[in-house]
Amino acid sequence: MLFVAVLLLQALAVHSAAAPPEEEEPEVPPHSDEEVTEAREEFDSIDTNKDGYITKEEILEMDEVPEKEEIEEFFGTYDTNKDGRVTFDEILQSDDELRNEADEEEQQTEL
Repeated sequence: MLFVAVLLLQALAVHSAAAPPEEEEPEVPPHSDEEVTEAREEFDSIDTNKDGYITKEEILEMDEVPEKEEIEEFFGTYDTNKDGRVTFDEILQSDDELRNEADEEEQQTEL
């Protein structure tokens, strides 16, 4: 199993950014219920002590431990309050920001 949470959430950002532009200023649509459910399931599978946080220790306990760089990138992206733990809300908020940034970059390249 790859570091599914990171891959899933990155896929969500890429999927949303790949949508064709609209004539007016397009808004990045919110995550679908299915996307949120899948992301929550992945989060819960990593949050083994069920305290609502993903920690580096929990990631290191995964069956297939991600590369150190992947772990650092995950925490650098999603640990927004820099407390060494990632909540599901931090993931959704960060992913929304990533999706919006990707959308803005796409709009800029089209000009």
